[in-house]
Amino acid sequence: ANSDAPQRQRRVLQFYSPEMLRAFVNIMAAATIVTYALYTLSPRSVELHGSTNLIYTTPIVVFGILRFLYLLFTRPGPEDPTSYFIKDVPMLLTIFLWAVTYGLLISS
Repeated sequence: ANSDAPQRQRRVLQFYSPEMLRAFVNIMAAATIVTYALYTLSPRSVELHGSTNLIYTTPIVVFGILRFLYLLFTRPGPEDPTSYFIKDVPMLLTIFLWAVTYGLLISS
């Protein structure tokens, strides 16, 4: 694989450095965590789910995002990063734990 292959596939990539893209990914990860936490506490979510306890799922979400970033930055390559969600056992366990916890919190 040629190192300039991505730039030939998408010309706009020549304007972004790997450091800049890494910073963008980190900023969006942080924004996602904050947005999720705010969602769990929003009056509409509390009314919809009948619980203020959804905030307790936030650490699971944080771990999942950090795991994704770890995989993204330590296993670079041509593989689609979204495949980490179906191939990585800790990620699968995190998704399962989040779903179970979320379900239990909204059913109680």
